Amino acid sequence: MAGVLLSAGPVATMKSVQRTSQAFLFSVTKSKFDTASQKLQAAGLGRFVEVNVARQGKSTTVFIKKTPEEISNGLMRPENADLCTLEQYVARYNLPPAAMIREKLQKKLIELGLVAPESFK
Repeated sequence: MAGVLLSAGPVATMKSVQRTSQAFLFSVTKSKFDTASQKLQAAGLGRFVEVNVARQGKSTTVFIKKTPEEISNGLMRPENADLCTLEQYVARYNLPPAAMIREKLQKKLIELGLVAPESFK
């Protein structure tokens, strides 16, 4: 689950988490990503959604992270202590989104009101 939270930027997809996981030496499958994202959503750390992007054959599953301000109390709870520290989360959240978060997906997330436009700048 930490890989989802530690992927760069305000949103994570399976591919962006796979890129992050290479640095942290663990593997990610769609099933693992979906399960981790659903658990993080249940813990109040973000939102798990499926998005249909024009000219893509299938939907893309996305975990939309809460802002550091929204999450500061949630990461401090004992049940979330093994995920990451608030400092780690803030540092990774404030990075530019991973290259796998393509412009079409960014535009769709903004269009649906799931992410603010400034999140991708």
